[in-house]
Amino acid sequence: MVDEIFAATGLTSGGNAEPIAVGEPGIFVTPGTVLDYLNEVNALYTSTDLAIKSQTTFGPAGGAPPSAPASAPLVLLASWEVKLREWKKFFDDHQGFFDRLSGGVADTTERFERDCVEFRAQFERVGISMAGAPYAPNRKPPDVGDTLLAGSLSVGVAFAATAAILLLLKK
Repeated sequence: MVDEIFAATGLTSGGNAEPIAVGEPGIFVTPGTVLDYLNEVNALYTSTDLAIKSQTTFGPAGGAPPSAPASAPLVLLASWEVKLREWKKFFDDHQGFFDRLSGGVADTTERFERDCVEFRAQFERVGISMAGAPYAPNRKPPDVGDTLLAGSLSVGVAFAATAAILLLLKK
């Protein structure tokens, strides 16, 4: 991350930083941008899970399993269920504004997205079609106004918290 920041400024930290465009997603993001990203990746997980469950013996609850490829290895299906549970917990834990202030949330969401895309490829290789679960990321750079607003809010919250602590210590 340090190399990315230096690359954006045109400086070098001594690492192998590749120059990147200033304003490229991933450097400064707002909690609203992170929420949009979380929702996008959640839609990816949901559609992928529905595609898998509609074509395996672990089909939709209450329905007879389809006769289409039930050949997905049990290890792959079990691994998917574990990853899906991890994603749902992470997604649920980061719904609040303050839960998304850390830059690590966007980075972790990106890792979950890559994992889901890899699972989709693995399922395709064993005959589970993802045609009903399209994957079309909708990325756009964060709005500068949102970034400035979030930065101002963060500074304001930090200032208010510091002032409150100092007042409590004086008493």
